[in-house]
Amino acid sequence: MSGTERRQISAYSEANDPSSIASRQLTDFNRVWEKCAGIPFYQSWAREHGLPAQVGSLEEIQLFPPLTKKEIIGRSDEIFQHGAITQAYSTGGSSGEPTRFPAALHEALDNYARTYAARSWWGLQPMDPYLHIWGHSHLFGGGPVQKLKRRVQDTLSGAMRVNAYDMSEEGIAGHYQALIRQNPMSIIGYTSAVFRLARHIEHHKLRTRGLTRLKAVIVTSETVTEPDIEVLERVFGVPVVIEYGSAETGTIATSRGNSFPLQVLHLSNLVQLASEGGIRVTTLTDRIFPLINYDIGDRGEAAERSGGSVLKLAHVQGRAREVVKVRKVNGQMLELSPILPVHILKSEPGIVAVQYRQHADRLEILLTGHGELPLSELAQLFGQRLGTDHPDFDPASVTFEQVPAPVLTKAGKHALFVS
Repeated sequence: MSGTERRQISAYSEANDPSSIASRQLTDFNRVWEKCAGIPFYQSWAREHGLPAQVGSLEEIQLFPPLTKKEIIGRSDEIFQHGAITQAYSTGGSSGEPTRFPAALHEALDNYARTYAARSWWGLQPMDPYLHIWGHSHLFGGGPVQKLKRRVQDTLSGAMRVNAYDMSEEGIAGHYQALIRQNPMSIIGYTSAVFRLARHIEHHKLRTRGLTRLKAVIVTSETVTEPDIEVLERVFGVPVVIEYGSAETGTIATSRGNSFPLQVLHLSNLVQLASEGGIRVTTLTDRIFPLINYDIGDRGEAAERSGGSVLKLAHVQGRAREVVKVRKVNGQMLELSPILPVHILKSEPGIVAVQYRQHADRLEILLTGHGELPLSELAQLFGQRLGTDHPDFDPASVTFEQVPAPVLTKAGKHALFVS
Protein backbone atom coordinates (compact mmCIF):
# COMPACT_ATOMS: atom_id res chain seq x y z
CA MET A 1 0.00 0.00 0.00
CA SER A 2 1.43 3.38 -1.00
CA GLY A 3 1.93 6.38 1.29
CA THR A 4 -0.85 8.22 -0.55
CA GLU A 5 -3.32 5.42 0.18
CA ARG A 6 -2.30 5.35 3.85
CA ARG A 7 -2.82 9.11 4.12
CA GLN A 8 -6.24 8.82 2.48
CA ILE A 9 -7.26 5.99 4.82
CA SER A 10 -6.05 7.97 7.83
CA ALA A 11 -7.85 11.14 6.73
CA TYR A 12 -11.20 9.37 6.27
CA SER A 13 -10.75 7.52 9.57
CA GLU A 14 -10.30 10.72 11.55
CA ALA A 15 -13.32 11.90 13.50
CA ASN A 16 -13.65 15.15 11.57
CA ASP A 17 -16.83 17.01 12.39
CA PRO A 18 -18.84 18.17 9.36
CA SER A 19 -18.06 21.85 9.86
CA SER A 20 -14.30 21.23 9.84
CA ILE A 21 -14.66 19.24 6.60
CA ALA A 22 -16.55 22.14 4.97
CA SER A 23 -13.93 24.60 6.21
CA ARG A 24 -11.12 22.53 4.68
CA GLN A 25 -13.03 22.21 1.42
CA LEU A 26 -13.39 25.99 1.25
CA THR A 27 -9.62 26.42 1.67
CA ASP A 28 -8.93 23.74 -0.95
CA PHE A 29 -11.38 25.29 -3.41
CA ASN A 30 -9.81 28.74 -3.20
CA ARG A 31 -6.41 27.15 -3.80
CA VAL A 32 -7.71 25.31 -6.88
CA TRP A 33 -9.59 28.39 -8.13
CA GLU A 34 -6.42 30.47 -7.81
CA LYS A 35 -4.66 27.94 -10.04
CA CYS A 36 -7.54 28.20 -12.53
CA ALA A 37 -6.55 31.85 -13.08
CA GLY A 38 -3.64 30.48 -15.11
CA ILE A 39 -5.79 28.19 -17.28
CA PRO A 40 -6.93 29.91 -20.52
CA PHE A 41 -10.46 28.48 -20.46
CA TYR A 42 -11.10 29.58 -16.89
CA GLN A 43 -9.59 33.00 -17.57
CA SER A 44 -12.29 33.45 -20.22
CA TRP A 45 -14.97 31.75 -18.09
CA ALA A 46 -14.32 34.06 -15.11
CA ARG A 47 -14.28 37.15 -17.32
CA GLU A 48 -17.48 36.21 -19.17
CA HIS A 49 -19.43 35.52 -15.99
CA GLY A 50 -17.87 38.08 -13.65
CA LEU A 51 -16.58 35.45 -11.21
CA PRO A 52 -14.70 36.49 -8.05
CA ALA A 53 -11.02 35.77 -7.40
CA GLN A 54 -12.00 33.78 -4.32
CA VAL A 55 -15.12 32.86 -2.35
CA GLY A 56 -15.96 33.25 1.31
CA SER A 57 -18.33 30.29 1.54
CA LEU A 58 -19.07 27.06 -0.31
CA GLU A 59 -22.58 28.31 -1.07
CA GLU A 60 -21.06 30.99 -3.34
CA ILE A 61 -19.76 28.27 -5.67
CA GLN A 62 -23.37 27.37 -6.42
CA LEU A 63 -23.75 30.84 -7.94
CA PHE A 64 -21.07 30.01 -10.54
CA PRO A 65 -22.51 29.00 -13.92
CA PRO A 66 -22.80 25.21 -14.19
CA LEU A 67 -20.11 23.69 -16.38
CA THR A 68 -21.66 21.13 -18.74
CA LYS A 69 -20.47 18.72 -21.38
CA LYS A 70 -21.90 21.09 -23.98
CA GLU A 71 -19.32 23.74 -23.02
CA ILE A 72 -16.54 21.14 -22.79
CA ILE A 73 -17.29 19.97 -26.33
CA GLY A 74 -17.92 23.41 -27.81
CA ARG A 75 -14.72 24.91 -26.38
CA SER A 76 -12.45 21.88 -26.63
CA ASP A 77 -9.77 23.75 -28.61
CA GLU A 78 -9.46 26.33 -25.85
CA ILE A 79 -9.61 23.68 -23.11
CA PHE A 80 -6.90 21.54 -24.72
CA GLN A 81 -4.93 24.72 -25.39
CA HIS A 82 -4.94 24.19 -29.15
CA GLY A 83 -3.17 20.84 -29.00
CA ALA A 84 -0.73 21.58 -26.18
CA ILE A 85 -2.57 19.05 -23.98
CA THR A 86 -2.79 15.60 -25.55
CA GLN A 87 -3.87 13.20 -22.80
CA ALA A 88 -7.59 12.92 -22.13
CA TYR A 89 -10.35 11.17 -20.27
CA SER A 90 -13.15 10.30 -22.67
CA THR A 91 -16.77 9.52 -21.98
CA GLY A 92 -18.35 6.86 -24.14
CA GLY A 93 -20.98 9.10 -25.67
CA SER A 94 -23.78 6.79 -24.54
CA SER A 95 -26.07 9.75 -23.89
CA GLY A 96 -24.81 12.06 -26.62
CA GLU A 97 -21.62 13.13 -28.30
CA PRO A 98 -18.42 11.69 -26.75
CA THR A 99 -16.68 14.21 -24.51
CA ARG A 100 -12.95 14.59 -23.86
CA PHE A 101 -11.45 16.09 -20.70
CA PRO A 102 -7.74 16.94 -20.17
CA ALA A 103 -5.95 14.27 -18.13
CA ALA A 104 -2.62 13.65 -16.42
CA LEU A 105 -1.04 10.48 -15.02
CA HIS A 106 -0.89 11.68 -11.42
CA GLU A 107 -4.67 12.14 -11.46
CA ALA A 108 -5.23 8.45 -12.19
CA LEU A 109 -2.89 7.53 -9.34
CA ASP A 110 -4.77 9.85 -6.98
CA ASN A 111 -8.08 8.27 -7.97
CA TYR A 112 -6.63 4.79 -7.45
CA ALA A 113 -5.49 5.79 -3.95
CA ARG A 114 -8.84 7.22 -2.89
CA THR A 115 -10.77 4.31 -4.39
CA TYR A 116 -8.75 1.82 -2.39
CA ALA A 117 -8.91 3.97 0.73
CA ALA A 118 -12.69 3.50 0.47
CA ARG A 119 -12.44 -0.20 -0.40
CA SER A 120 -10.36 -0.69 2.75
CA TRP A 121 -13.60 -0.07 4.69
CA TRP A 122 -14.71 -3.43 3.30
CA GLY A 123 -11.45 -5.27 3.99
CA LEU A 124 -10.09 -4.95 0.43
CA GLN A 125 -6.56 -3.90 -0.46
CA PRO A 126 -4.65 -3.22 -3.69
CA MET A 127 -3.56 -6.43 -5.43
CA ASP A 128 -6.41 -8.45 -3.89
CA PRO A 129 -7.76 -10.70 -6.68
CA TYR A 130 -11.07 -9.60 -8.18
CA LEU A 131 -13.33 -10.56 -11.07
CA HIS A 132 -13.81 -7.52 -13.30
CA ILE A 133 -16.96 -7.66 -15.43
CA TRP A 134 -16.12 -4.75 -17.67
CA GLY A 135 -16.00 -3.44 -21.22
CA HIS A 136 -13.10 -3.34 -23.64
CA SER A 137 -14.10 -0.50 -25.98
CA HIS A 138 -10.57 0.95 -25.94
CA LEU A 139 -9.28 -2.35 -27.40
CA PHE A 140 -11.75 -2.61 -30.27
CA GLY A 141 -9.64 -2.92 -33.39
CA GLY A 142 -6.49 -3.04 -31.28
CA GLY A 143 -3.62 -5.29 -32.23
CA PRO A 144 -2.10 -8.15 -30.20
CA VAL A 145 0.36 -5.80 -28.45
CA GLN A 146 -2.47 -3.68 -27.00
CA LYS A 147 -4.37 -6.75 -25.85
CA LEU A 148 -1.27 -8.33 -24.31
CA LYS A 149 -0.55 -5.07 -22.47
CA ARG A 150 -4.11 -5.08 -21.09
CA ARG A 151 -3.74 -8.69 -19.89
CA VAL A 152 -0.43 -7.89 -18.18
CA GLN A 153 -1.94 -4.83 -16.46
CA ASP A 154 -4.90 -6.88 -15.28
CA THR A 155 -2.61 -9.60 -13.92
CA LEU A 156 -0.45 -7.10 -12.04
CA SER A 157 -3.52 -5.49 -10.46
CA GLY A 158 -5.03 -8.83 -9.42
CA ALA A 159 -7.87 -8.62 -11.95
CA MET A 160 -9.43 -11.32 -14.04
CA ARG A 161 -11.36 -9.40 -16.66
CA VAL A 162 -14.37 -10.87 -18.44
CA ASN A 163 -16.27 -9.19 -21.24
CA ALA A 164 -19.32 -7.31 -19.97
CA TYR A 165 -20.40 -6.72 -23.57
CA ASP A 166 -21.32 -10.40 -23.95
CA MET A 167 -24.67 -10.83 -22.23
CA SER A 168 -25.54 -14.05 -24.07
CA GLU A 169 -26.35 -17.14 -22.04
CA GLU A 170 -23.01 -18.62 -23.11
CA GLY A 171 -21.18 -15.45 -22.16
CA ILE A 172 -22.74 -15.31 -18.69
CA ALA A 173 -21.97 -19.00 -18.18
CA GLY A 174 -18.35 -18.17 -18.98
CA HIS A 175 -18.39 -15.38 -16.39
CA TYR A 176 -19.60 -17.86 -13.80
CA GLN A 177 -16.85 -20.34 -14.66
CA ALA A 178 -14.24 -17.57 -14.38
CA LEU A 179 -15.69 -16.60 -11.00
CA ILE A 180 -15.44 -20.12 -9.63
CA ARG A 181 -11.93 -20.66 -11.03
CA GLN A 182 -10.56 -17.44 -9.55
CA ASN A 183 -12.38 -17.48 -6.18
CA PRO A 184 -11.81 -13.70 -5.96
CA MET A 185 -12.03 -11.37 -2.97
CA SER A 186 -14.43 -9.08 -4.81
CA ILE A 187 -16.56 -8.85 -7.93
CA ILE A 188 -16.52 -5.48 -9.69
CA GLY A 189 -18.63 -4.50 -12.66
CA TYR A 190 -21.51 -2.69 -14.32
CA THR A 191 -24.65 -3.03 -12.20
CA SER A 192 -26.58 -4.72 -15.02
CA ALA A 193 -23.79 -7.20 -15.79
CA VAL A 194 -23.29 -8.29 -12.18
CA PHE A 195 -27.06 -8.53 -11.71
CA ARG A 196 -27.31 -10.69 -14.83
CA LEU A 197 -24.65 -13.04 -13.42
CA ALA A 198 -26.54 -13.30 -10.14
CA ARG A 199 -29.79 -14.14 -11.94
CA HIS A 200 -27.93 -16.80 -13.98
CA ILE A 201 -26.61 -18.42 -10.80
CA GLU A 202 -30.03 -18.29 -9.17
CA HIS A 203 -31.93 -19.59 -12.19
CA HIS A 204 -29.61 -22.56 -12.75
CA LYS A 205 -29.19 -23.25 -9.01
CA LEU A 206 -25.42 -23.06 -9.36
CA ARG A 207 -23.13 -23.42 -6.38
CA THR A 208 -21.32 -20.50 -4.79
CA ARG A 209 -19.86 -22.40 -1.82
CA GLY A 210 -16.44 -22.30 -3.49
CA LEU A 211 -16.30 -18.51 -3.12
CA THR A 212 -14.50 -18.76 0.20
CA ARG A 213 -12.62 -15.44 -0.12
CA LEU A 214 -15.39 -13.19 -1.42
CA LYS A 215 -15.83 -10.05 0.71
CA ALA A 216 -17.90 -7.68 -1.44
CA VAL A 217 -19.71 -7.15 -4.72
CA ILE A 218 -18.88 -3.69 -6.10
CA VAL A 219 -21.32 -2.21 -8.61
CA THR A 220 -20.66 0.94 -10.57
CA SER A 221 -21.38 2.97 -13.72
CA GLU A 222 -25.14 2.39 -13.67
CA THR A 223 -27.99 3.12 -11.28
CA VAL A 224 -28.52 0.46 -8.61
CA THR A 225 -31.88 -0.10 -6.92
CA GLU A 226 -32.93 -1.81 -3.70
CA PRO A 227 -34.19 -4.89 -5.63
CA ASP A 228 -30.75 -5.17 -7.28
CA ILE A 229 -29.09 -5.09 -3.87
CA GLU A 230 -31.48 -7.69 -2.43
CA VAL A 231 -30.78 -10.14 -5.27
CA LEU A 232 -27.00 -9.64 -5.21
CA GLU A 233 -26.73 -10.04 -1.45
CA ARG A 234 -28.93 -13.14 -1.52
CA VAL A 235 -26.96 -14.84 -4.28
CA PHE A 236 -23.41 -13.93 -3.27
CA GLY A 237 -23.89 -13.69 0.49
CA VAL A 238 -21.71 -10.58 0.88
CA PRO A 239 -22.34 -6.81 1.10
CA VAL A 240 -23.06 -4.79 -2.04
CA VAL A 241 -20.77 -1.76 -2.35
CA ILE A 242 -21.77 1.08 -4.66
CA GLU A 243 -19.04 3.22 -6.21
CA TYR A 244 -20.37 6.40 -7.78
CA GLY A 245 -18.31 8.54 -10.13
CA SER A 246 -17.36 9.04 -13.76
CA ALA A 247 -14.37 8.94 -16.06
CA GLU A 248 -13.87 12.69 -15.77
CA THR A 249 -14.30 12.97 -11.97
CA GLY A 250 -12.98 9.67 -10.68
CA THR A 251 -14.70 8.09 -7.69
CA ILE A 252 -16.99 10.66 -6.03
CA ALA A 253 -18.79 8.66 -3.35
CA THR A 254 -19.01 5.09 -2.13
CA SER A 255 -20.78 2.84 0.36
CA ARG A 256 -19.58 2.78 3.93
CA GLY A 257 -21.18 0.50 6.51
CA ASN A 258 -24.19 -0.24 4.27
CA SER A 259 -24.92 0.02 0.55
CA PHE A 260 -26.67 3.36 1.22
CA PRO A 261 -25.99 6.16 2.01
CA LEU A 262 -22.87 6.88 -0.02
CA GLN A 263 -20.06 8.75 1.69
CA VAL A 264 -18.64 11.52 -0.46
CA LEU A 265 -14.85 11.31 -0.75
CA HIS A 266 -14.65 14.90 0.37
CA LEU A 267 -10.88 15.30 0.13
CA SER A 268 -11.05 15.12 -3.66
CA ASN A 269 -14.42 16.49 -4.71
CA LEU A 270 -16.96 18.96 -3.40
CA VAL A 271 -20.50 17.73 -4.07
CA GLN A 272 -23.43 20.13 -4.11
CA LEU A 273 -27.03 19.84 -5.25
CA ALA A 274 -28.87 22.25 -7.53
CA SER A 275 -32.43 23.20 -6.65
CA GLU A 276 -33.89 20.33 -8.69
CA GLY A 277 -31.46 17.81 -7.17
CA GLY A 278 -28.90 17.88 -9.98
CA ILE A 279 -25.47 16.79 -8.74
CA ARG A 280 -22.70 19.37 -9.17
CA VAL A 281 -19.07 18.37 -8.63
CA THR A 282 -16.07 20.65 -8.00
CA THR A 283 -12.46 19.45 -8.02
CA LEU A 284 -10.48 19.98 -4.80
CA THR A 285 -7.21 18.32 -5.86
CA ASP A 286 -4.33 19.19 -8.17
CA ARG A 287 -5.60 18.50 -11.69
CA ILE A 288 -4.47 19.75 -15.05
CA PHE A 289 -8.06 20.87 -15.71
CA PRO A 290 -10.16 21.18 -12.55
CA LEU A 291 -13.92 20.87 -12.88
CA ILE A 292 -15.73 23.81 -11.28
CA ASN A 293 -19.45 23.45 -10.47
CA TYR A 294 -19.62 20.65 -13.03
CA ASP A 295 -23.08 19.30 -13.85
CA ILE A 296 -22.46 15.56 -14.01
CA GLY A 297 -25.97 14.91 -15.32
CA ASP A 298 -27.37 12.86 -12.42
CA ARG A 299 -29.83 13.64 -9.66
CA GLY A 300 -29.25 12.91 -6.00
CA GLU A 301 -30.66 13.31 -2.54
CA ALA A 302 -28.51 14.41 0.39
CA ALA A 303 -28.31 12.34 3.57
CA GLU A 304 -25.91 14.75 5.29
CA ARG A 305 -24.84 18.33 4.54
CA SER A 306 -22.61 20.95 6.10
CA GLY A 307 -21.90 24.52 5.05
CA GLY A 308 -23.01 24.07 1.45
CA SER A 309 -21.29 20.67 1.08
CA VAL A 310 -23.05 17.33 0.64
CA LEU A 311 -21.14 14.80 2.77
CA LYS A 312 -23.42 11.80 2.21
CA LEU A 313 -25.77 10.94 -0.65
CA ALA A 314 -28.94 9.07 0.29
CA HIS A 315 -29.44 7.99 -3.32
CA VAL A 316 -28.24 8.72 -6.84
CA GLN A 317 -31.29 8.73 -9.03
CA GLY A 318 -29.98 8.63 -12.57
CA ARG A 319 -29.87 11.04 -15.45
CA ALA A 320 -31.60 14.33 -14.70
CA ARG A 321 -33.42 14.53 -18.04
CA GLU A 322 -34.75 10.94 -18.00
CA VAL A 323 -38.39 10.38 -17.17
CA VAL A 324 -40.91 7.83 -18.34
CA LYS A 325 -44.37 8.98 -19.37
CA VAL A 326 -47.56 6.98 -18.98
CA ARG A 327 -51.14 8.09 -19.63
CA LYS A 328 -53.71 8.94 -17.02
CA VAL A 329 -57.36 7.92 -17.43
CA ASN A 330 -58.20 11.54 -18.29
CA GLY A 331 -55.76 11.44 -21.23
CA GLN A 332 -53.06 13.60 -19.65
CA MET A 333 -49.52 12.26 -19.29
CA LEU A 334 -47.98 11.25 -15.97
CA GLU A 335 -44.18 11.62 -15.64
CA LEU A 336 -42.38 9.12 -13.43
CA SER A 337 -38.82 8.41 -12.37
CA PRO A 338 -37.48 5.59 -14.57
CA ILE A 339 -36.33 3.86 -11.39
CA LEU A 340 -39.91 3.20 -10.27
CA PRO A 341 -40.89 0.62 -12.96
CA VAL A 342 -37.46 -1.02 -12.57
CA HIS A 343 -38.06 -1.25 -8.82
CA ILE A 344 -41.44 -2.90 -9.42
CA LEU A 345 -40.30 -5.37 -12.05
CA LYS A 346 -36.80 -6.42 -11.04
CA SER A 347 -38.08 -7.93 -7.81
CA GLU A 348 -39.90 -10.56 -9.88
CA PRO A 349 -38.09 -13.90 -10.44
CA GLY A 350 -36.65 -14.50 -13.90
CA ILE A 351 -36.35 -10.84 -14.97
CA VAL A 352 -32.75 -9.85 -15.70
CA ALA A 353 -33.11 -6.55 -17.59
CA VAL A 354 -35.68 -3.77 -17.96
CA GLN A 355 -35.59 -1.17 -20.74
CA TYR A 356 -37.96 1.43 -22.13
CA ARG A 357 -39.15 2.54 -25.54
CA GLN A 358 -41.01 5.80 -25.03
CA HIS A 359 -43.80 6.75 -27.41
CA ALA A 360 -45.79 9.98 -27.46
CA ASP A 361 -48.83 8.55 -25.67
CA ARG A 362 -47.63 5.23 -24.22
CA LEU A 363 -44.66 3.40 -22.75
CA GLU A 364 -43.29 0.15 -24.09
CA ILE A 365 -41.34 -1.90 -21.54
CA LEU A 366 -38.82 -4.40 -22.90
CA LEU A 367 -37.95 -7.31 -20.63
CA THR A 368 -35.13 -9.82 -20.84
CA GLY A 369 -35.48 -12.93 -18.72
CA HIS A 370 -34.80 -16.61 -18.20
CA GLY A 371 -37.29 -18.61 -20.22
CA GLU A 372 -40.67 -17.29 -21.30
CA LEU A 373 -41.91 -14.52 -19.04
CA PRO A 374 -45.62 -14.33 -18.09
CA LEU A 375 -46.16 -10.94 -19.69
CA SER A 376 -49.91 -10.71 -19.01
CA GLU A 377 -49.37 -11.51 -15.31
CA LEU A 378 -46.50 -9.01 -15.11
CA ALA A 379 -48.66 -6.34 -16.76
CA GLN A 380 -51.42 -6.96 -14.22
CA LEU A 381 -48.94 -6.87 -11.32
CA PHE A 382 -47.35 -3.70 -12.66
CA GLY A 383 -50.74 -2.01 -13.00
CA GLN A 384 -51.71 -2.94 -9.46
CA ARG A 385 -48.49 -1.72 -7.87
CA LEU A 386 -48.26 1.51 -9.86
CA GLY A 387 -51.96 2.13 -9.29
CA THR A 388 -51.42 2.08 -5.53
CA ASP A 389 -49.60 5.43 -5.65
CA HIS A 390 -51.15 6.68 -8.90
CA PRO A 391 -54.82 5.60 -8.96
CA ASP A 392 -55.43 7.68 -12.09
CA PHE A 393 -52.89 5.64 -14.08
CA ASP A 394 -54.27 4.05 -17.27
CA PRO A 395 -52.83 0.49 -17.52
CA ALA A 396 -53.58 0.44 -21.25
CA SER A 397 -50.81 3.04 -21.78
CA VAL A 398 -48.10 0.50 -20.91
CA THR A 399 -47.27 -2.54 -23.04
CA PHE A 400 -44.74 -5.29 -22.42
CA GLU A 401 -42.47 -7.18 -24.80
CA GLN A 402 -39.89 -9.84 -24.10
CA VAL A 403 -36.62 -9.49 -26.02
CA PRO A 404 -33.75 -12.01 -26.19
CA ALA A 405 -31.06 -9.61 -24.97
CA PRO A 406 -30.88 -6.04 -23.68
CA VAL A 407 -29.72 -3.25 -25.98
CA LEU A 408 -26.28 -1.91 -25.04
CA THR A 409 -24.90 1.59 -25.52
CA LYS A 410 -21.79 2.34 -27.59
CA ALA A 411 -19.83 2.16 -24.34
CA GLY A 412 -21.14 -1.34 -23.70
CA LYS A 413 -23.45 -0.36 -20.85
CA HIS A 414 -27.05 -1.30 -20.32
CA ALA A 415 -29.18 1.26 -22.16
CA LEU A 416 -32.21 2.24 -20.08
CA PHE A 417 -33.95 3.93 -23.03
CA VAL A 418 -33.86 2.48 -26.53
CA SER A 419 -35.18 3.87 -29.78
